[in-house]
Amino acid sequence: MPRKNTHNAQSLMERLKEPDSDLEKSLAPLFSDHASWRDLKGFLIRPTEDPGRFLQELFGLESPPEIVAGHPDLRGSVTVDLPPHPVQTLEFPLDWHRRYLPERHWYRRFHDLSWIAATLQHQGPKTADAAVYDYCRYFRDPDGIQVMGWDEHVLAVRVRVLALYLIQRCSMAEPLPDGLAFEGIRALLSHLFVLADKRFYAPRHNHGLMQDIALARAASLVPGLAEATRLNQIAQDRFLKKQVQQSIDPEHIHKENSPGYQFFFLRLLNRSSLDPELGEDLRASLHQAKLDLVRSLQFFIQPDLKLAAFGDTKRFDVAAEMGKRGFRKWRQQDPEFKSIYQMLMNTARRPVVKRDTDRVFRSAGYACFRTDWRFGEAALQPDGPTCLFVKSGFHTRIHKHQDDGSFQLFGLGQELLVDAGSYANDRDIPATAEGVAASSHTLLRFENEGRLRETLRARILPGWQISDEASYVVCDHAADEGTGRPNVRRLLLFLKPFDLLVVDLFEAAEAGQRCVSQLVAHPALSQVETEEAGLGVLLRRQDRRGIFIRPNPVQNAHFLQPSAETRRWRSLGYSPAEWQVVETKALDFAHTARQGMNALAYQVRILPDPDQDVSRIPAFGLSYDEGHLTVQGPSYAARIPIFARPEKPAKG
Repeated sequence: MPRKNTHNAQSLMERLKEPDSDLEKSLAPLFSDHASWRDLKGFLIRPTEDPGRFLQELFGLESPPEIVAGHPDLRGSVTVDLPPHPVQTLEFPLDWHRRYLPERHWYRRFHDLSWIAATLQHQGPKTADAAVYDYCRYFRDPDGIQVMGWDEHVLAVRVRVLALYLIQRCSMAEPLPDGLAFEGIRALLSHLFVLADKRFYAPRHNHGLMQDIALARAASLVPGLAEATRLNQIAQDRFLKKQVQQSIDPEHIHKENSPGYQFFFLRLLNRSSLDPELGEDLRASLHQAKLDLVRSLQFFIQPDLKLAAFGDTKRFDVAAEMGKRGFRKWRQQDPEFKSIYQMLMNTARRPVVKRDTDRVFRSAGYACFRTDWRFGEAALQPDGPTCLFVKSGFHTRIHKHQDDGSFQLFGLGQELLVDAGSYANDRDIPATAEGVAASSHTLLRFENEGRLRETLRARILPGWQISDEASYVVCDHAADEGTGRPNVRRLLLFLKPFDLLVVDLFEAAEAGQRCVSQLVAHPALSQVETEEAGLGVLLRRQDRRGIFIRPNPVQNAHFLQPSAETRRWRSLGYSPAEWQVVETKALDFAHTARQGMNALAYQVRILPDPDQDVSRIPAFGLSYDEGHLTVQGPSYAARIPIFARPEKPAKG
């Protein structure tokens, strides 16, 4: 969340205290003419009218709630239960600045008050009233404003929580303390103002989309506001112009560097397309956007029904999510979406129409290659599908990892060479920070570059070729001037179904720079065997199936030949699901660059036969000349323009 929100929040709340503020001119039009709240600023500071009648008009209630003098009792404690975190019992008054638990995820949900409904149900109105009252007073205190309370996502969740809580309390027999009524109304009005204010808005971001949805829904809960319709229209206009049209590129890829967040964005659009508060025209316009997103997203779905784990993507079952109630109407009404879902579930009654297996998303820097479209149990067959996923480019830094030039390999019914994944959306947690770092990805890394990898400028993919038998992509990423890091071109050639060739080429201005070629293995590949003659490595599962990795010489360049001394293993964390981490290992080949053109290359062979003799696997013939890489294999030959000049990126 931009820290500018805290500055704007402090300015807003300070203006409420000024004697001659014009803030009421901005807020007063939100009220119905028949309501008596003319001096809105005066109400926010010194309420003098009957809050029961105000709540009745604001929410369109049949009768006013019973109001009693006083405020909730801030003695005792409240239980805050936010799974998967431990339950917390907190003493009143609550310290909203304190991180009772260190995880940002818990702290965000603590501030969005999403736990209040459960508190009301299990601990009763007195405890819930005290918690809401305590927060509402804190929220409007200029001295208490801090980043988390004004995070766009938190604001979006909390406005609905406040509105629904007040509505529910108005319907209960337990009288409502006037102190809570006043503070709750103040906080709710401030939230509506903030959500409609462009200073607090997050365009081109899933948080902004959540703000628009929250504003539209909150406006429907307060029919007593004369401008509730206008607030709803503000949300609808921004929804299309600031979110859908700006968050998705021309190739229908969500711009937040994560297939997982593309699915989340898709889920938000689908939910919005069913929400009557968002208007018929807007809901109709979302149909094509949803379909475009799912058409591109399907290329990132692995045969085990999980998404390729680039960026802040969690590993979850995509088909199970698409099978939930929220997607039912779309499945029933859209034959194409239904066919994609049936393909994932292997339940299509007719043979699946032939689909392109490979797709390059040039502007976002993705390449997705696969042998076929089988999923689930079918992927576990001996001839099951194999896939290669590549990431080398970005639109923004949102949810991005230090993963330019990385790839993920799938075969034998599982991930083989992996991205360590995303443990949680809190980069202060060591397990999350490790997963973001370059050292947790299958790529070429220069030693001691540290955070310099953040300066990489992964360009538009300069070249690729796709076919049923073999597909390749060339990645191009450079560093800012002054970092001393060479520009690198990486070739990934997928010879279907079992062979992968990886070649890195870079020109060093001087000798001595250290670089590391990294391969992160899935934890199931636990058995390690080495072939010292060619420095090959076998990584096997318990059933002896696995992968064989071997360096491959390159002619006409300084081939950085690995040795037993430069080959090393290290442990790191792998996240099979959110809030889970297990130990896996990475194989590193460390090298010292020479002056001039340097080359590193290795081949990866998937081994469906546990008894295959790897010594008989032929190496590729590779040679570099005049910006091209010549590749010669038993069933493949090509001269690939690996240093072709990238074209200008497409706008969007």
